[in-house]
Amino acid sequence: MWNDPEIIALNPGLKDYLPAAAITTVHRSDASGTTEIFTRALTSFSSDWKAGGAQSVQWPGKGLGGKGNAGVAADVLTTPNSIGYVELAYAISNSMPFAQLVNQAGKTVTANGASVNAAMAEFANAFTDKLTAIIVDGKSDGAWPISGYTYIILHTTSMQDCTKAQKIIDFLKWAETDPTAQKAATTLGYSTLPDAVRTSVLAKLAQVTCSGQLLK
Repeated sequence: MWNDPEIIALNPGLKDYLPAAAITTVHRSDASGTTEIFTRALTSFSSDWKAGGAQSVQWPGKGLGGKGNAGVAADVLTTPNSIGYVELAYAISNSMPFAQLVNQAGKTVTANGASVNAAMAEFANAFTDKLTAIIVDGKSDGAWPISGYTYIILHTTSMQDCTKAQKIIDFLKWAETDPTAQKAATTLGYSTLPDAVRTSVLAKLAQVTCSGQLLK
């Protein structure tokens, strides 16, 4: 229920606004990285969450399922007393209100570029050799606890069209270093990489080859 005593305890200023109504949960009906980030966070938050952390899980209860971030957003916007999870960009572009969270450090944080950046910075040394990392439930004061990366899958040694390969590398370097690109990402609701992470990405790009030759 929205007026559950534990919710009111965390939100005393909303005591007169939280209704005596059942909470309807909305989740992704399709397998997705967004779901994996969200459920990995839930797994870290509490042993009460039993469904695990994966791109697709067996959801408890009788919640609604929507396809893609857009489907979840649409269901939340049209279903009274509902709550769901979407990329921050969808929440911003659809003017959806979203909750603040108390992170592992006991700090109340808001989802934004700074709090996601803090999560990335904390786990800057946690990458696999393929530059993947789990960055949920960080311990630093400013970290947003439901954070994750958007990945680009790149063939690093098997590309044969070297003109196309060089264009790809040029684009990725531009996206990570050009102020215009960084501003565009921020405007869309995404966080740019902290310096420690960007350094790792650029170092990996410097190792990419085409037909056995290093790309510039």
